[in-house]
Amino acid sequence: MINGIVLRKIDYKETSYILNILTEDGYETLFNNGVKKKNSNKLAISEPITLISYIRSEGRYKTLKEGTVINEFKNIKENIEILSIASVMTEYVILLEDANIGDKKLYNLFKNSLEELNQKEIDGELTLFRFELILLNYIGISPRKEHLIETYNASEELINSLTSIMNNESSINRSLLREFFKNYYEREGGIVLKSKKLYLDLVR
Repeated sequence: MINGIVLRKIDYKETSYILNILTEDGYETLFNNGVKKKNSNKLAISEPITLISYIRSEGRYKTLKEGTVINEFKNIKENIEILSIASVMTEYVILLEDANIGDKKLYNLFKNSLEELNQKEIDGELTLFRFELILLNYIGISPRKEHLIETYNASEELINSLTSIMNNESSINRSLLREFFKNYYEREGGIVLKSKKLYLDLVR
């Protein structure tokens, strides 16, 4: 059995989906045939932001043969703000498929972050900030203090807030960090997220 996190599902013909999945060994695209038929037992394992265990066929066009849900991340999906954060993380992962990040490293970061978000009474935004900061390091554009001051005219408050993220401290300037990560990813990485705009509209 292979463990993976469903990133998205795409309609295929009348009764099927194409699934994009992140595993420890990388990204996979699978056909999930007949899943839309009445009483299909494969519907739950097709939902994005779901950790599943599955068996697939081999060959050029891989097909999901059977699978089970390990974690549906129910608490995430019942909270609109937390779901919005998880959607931002998912879009990062989708867009970075060709970024040559170590597959197991990215998988573990994503999985651990989702498990953290799934806890009740969690500070979801702090989890997102930490995810974004670690991800910058993984793709080789981790923010350096000197660069931030010279290029972004970064304030001491922003720099202190970035440092506080990894110490799990809540005494951070959230407004500064929201704008920083949005602008930094766009400028340094060329990464623009539709889900990030929706999230920022939600929390402003």
